[in-house]
Amino acid sequence: MADIWVDPSCANNGDGTSPSCAASEGETGAYNSIASALASATAGDMIWVRRGSSAISVSSTLSPTNDGTESSPIKLIGWPYYEQVSGTVDGAVSGKEKFGFYDAELTATDKGHYCSAEIEFTSGNNSGLKRKVIFYQYDSGNSRGEVYVFPDLPNDIASGDQYTITLETELWDDRPQAGRDAGWDNDDYVRLVLDGSGGSFNMLNFDGVFYWHIYNFMLQNLSSSDLIFYRFPAWLKNILMTNAGYGSSYGHQWATRFKDIYAWDLTGTLAYRGVLSFYNEPDKHYILEDIHIQGNPNATTYGLVVGSSCKLKNFSAGKVQTFGGADIR
Repeated sequence: MADIWVDPSCANNGDGTSPSCAASEGETGAYNSIASALASATAGDMIWVRRGSSAISVSSTLSPTNDGTESSPIKLIGWPYYEQVSGTVDGAVSGKEKFGFYDAELTATDKGHYCSAEIEFTSGNNSGLKRKVIFYQYDSGNSRGEVYVFPDLPNDIASGDQYTITLETELWDDRPQAGRDAGWDNDDYVRLVLDGSGGSFNMLNFDGVFYWHIYNFMLQNLSSSDLIFYRFPAWLKNILMTNAGYGSSYGHQWATRFKDIYAWDLTGTLAYRGVLSFYNEPDKHYILEDIHIQGNPNATTYGLVVGSSCKLKNFSAGKVQTFGGADIR
């Protein structure tokens, strides 16, 4: 059981034993490719991948070599992130006054930046209430950030309402000191971004290997007929998916937990057209919690496609972007 380090910005592909870059190929230092870590990890290992300040280009399917165990899964972790910001509402989004607002002081331009964060309203008619941020986007035309929360608030959000957003991605308190000392906390990106550049392939394939846990990734840009995940691992937590035919599909009969999954701008053209699809396994159960999906009204995209064995808690679909198909089936 070991920490394995991946820093895609390193010039040399090290041996994965240190967060620093290796002086030459194979020497002590971080791997510079996720594929190298997926090939070497064994049960109980934790793969820490640096967020960096640019997306990682993926041109073919990433597949692990080894499997973990139920008691010692392999964990693939985008380096955790923490941010807290306080502000004042400039106004509510028209037609979405109980869950959407904008603030010119929110300047993050990456869509989904605050997804999974907790927001607390500290003044106004909703003072003292806490909600989860399910979508964020920057309106460049009006130079302001837009925040959408779940569940709806009892009262309309109003100009002058004050709030605090706290974003802490998974395993923040568990990140190793070596990564902190190497400056990994200081990177720009909130989550590790894997970009398929519009390619025609499935991005991640866990067929035949199951006991993997994946945290803090943004997965994007595949063709309209391909999958982010072909076969799920056991756990997915704090995962964003966008610009793909499917958000993800094809469940695994032993899958156990999916939490904080966010998807938008989906253009499905396949038969199922689902953001999340699951097999029916009557003696097994998927636990889905905090699943929030936006659609694409110009595509025949469905929201959530599930089997009868799924247990669903805190789900929303199409609150910001509507669907061309059904929200859930």
